[in-house]
Amino acid sequence: MDHDGDSPIVSRGKDVTPLPRTRSRRGRVIDFAAILAEAPSFLQTALGGEPPEVTSLHSGVSSANFLVSHSTGLYVLRLEAFREMADIELDIAVIEACRQAGVSVIPSPIMLEEWNGFPTLLRPYVEGMTLKEARALDAASVRAAGRELGRIHATPQHPNREWFYERAVTEPGGIRSSGLDAAPAARHAIMRLQPKMQELFDAGRGLVHSDFKADNLVLSQDRIVVLDWEKATAGPQLFDLALAVFHLLAVEDRKIASIGARAFVAGYLGENPPGGEFLADLPSAVLYSASIFYLIDLEIASRTVRARDPSTIDLRHLLYYRSYCLPAYSRLIERSSWVARALNIGSAP
Repeated sequence: MDHDGDSPIVSRGKDVTPLPRTRSRRGRVIDFAAILAEAPSFLQTALGGEPPEVTSLHSGVSSANFLVSHSTGLYVLRLEAFREMADIELDIAVIEACRQAGVSVIPSPIMLEEWNGFPTLLRPYVEGMTLKEARALDAASVRAAGRELGRIHATPQHPNREWFYERAVTEPGGIRSSGLDAAPAARHAIMRLQPKMQELFDAGRGLVHSDFKADNLVLSQDRIVVLDWEKATAGPQLFDLALAVFHLLAVEDRKIASIGARAFVAGYLGENPPGGEFLADLPSAVLYSASIFYLIDLEIASRTVRARDPSTIDLRHLLYYRSYCLPAYSRLIERSSWVARALNIGSAP
């Protein structure tokens, strides 16, 4: 199945029926019933021939996605709820630069235009399953994923937009999360590691993906296809690698977590050999990046709990926090002394 969107909590199958509407920050809504009714005639102009059949795909927190079945093939129609056309064009430029660098990326769009007030693109559908769905995941696939991140980091492309985690890393005290759940542990880890991490991050900036995790990686025809490029920009590559490793180490089974993380790092290093104390600092970077990631999602969840009338998108974030962020980060904290051994590195964070 094809995969678009960034929530790993909701099922991603073709037959998923989304909520009736997805609220937008710009005061408009994506009306799924209207889109399904209007899309066939809209797309007939781009595809030619008979009007296509359009059905719902999983929609992430920032987009609405539809499967388009046409005589010429299968496609994904994506409407961006939050972002402007310039953002989408920048995504495409980064993806094309990475394609030239050998990264296995999603197909180029065959249509990009404003429709019903939303930036809308149409691209070929990618068959396969995400690494999250591949429950019997083998080390070779994870190693291949690590190679893809290494190739991204080796791509000489620096988009002109702010790194998603920039403010949180520069001023972690400004993250307005509550003191609930694992927040005290996260804040303690950040304060302890901040000086060293800031030094390392300043010294190693380049292209980063910023959301490199299993549900954004599709195993398709024996290759890993990288999805979800909206946060790709210039940033600290050690943070980017460490956050990807965190998602691997946070799985419930420790043995699977360790094998997967080692294979991923091995694949990454094969494409992007490190310098200096890179490997020795990786366990600390994993704990630091995971703590930043966790506090940001706790901030969103806390705001949603306090809201009188939370949006559909905020409720999805809350589900994501409760179902994934909190248990994943809690497991990492419980295993903090084990992380270095899991990565086969001598020093613990």
